[in-house]
Amino acid sequence: MKNKIGPILFCILLVVSILLLYTAYDKKEKSIVLENLVDVLSFKDLPQTLSEFNKVAALAGIGLVSISMSIGPLALIFPRNFGRYMRSRKFLGLTGFAFILIHSFYAIFLKYEFSITEMFIENDKSLGVILALIAFVIFLAMAITSNAASIKRFGAKRWKTLHRFGYLALALVTLHFIIMETKAGRLDVRPYGKLFLILPIITLILKLISVIYKKIDRERGE
Repeated sequence: MKNKIGPILFCILLVVSILLLYTAYDKKEKSIVLENLVDVLSFKDLPQTLSEFNKVAALAGIGLVSISMSIGPLALIFPRNFGRYMRSRKFLGLTGFAFILIHSFYAIFLKYEFSITEMFIENDKSLGVILALIAFVIFLAMAITSNAASIKRFGAKRWKTLHRFGYLALALVTLHFIIMETKAGRLDVRPYGKLFLILPIITLILKLISVIYKKIDRERGE
């Protein structure tokens, strides 16, 4: 439990930061309006509150998964600085997936009311939904197999291959984010929300750098 205190506090602080800097942000005023946050937390308008909580879940999910998946590449390149965080990677990733699960539940059952027509046929954002569903399946497979028993069952090589697909899922989620938040040809995201669009992109770049770094290191060894 001691090893999880840090990651737990980090997750709490991340959610609080989203509430304060994203949920409370007023697009018209272009500033933080705490009254907006109070209205959401007091359930003044239930549909609006659920919508905002859904956005918090989406941002927390993509943020935590991105951070979790960036730890491996960072630990490879800078082992002295980031190696110690490897033990937190699983907790952050699974917590991120839990938020993604909440976001997915809201979208499928509350926003689209489990309607295939609403999701794929009469939806001009259907591509974004399809990309999200593919990413969700990959993340679900990763979450289910994030245990020692699965490593033993599949073998370390196959298990690692499966979990590398997480970076593909992250790329798909990033495209989903862009598609869903683009309105009239313009990305319409509150300032703090843009950080959670940048995070997965940074993670993907770090993964690419780590692959190149590993290849160069292997060639040096030969």
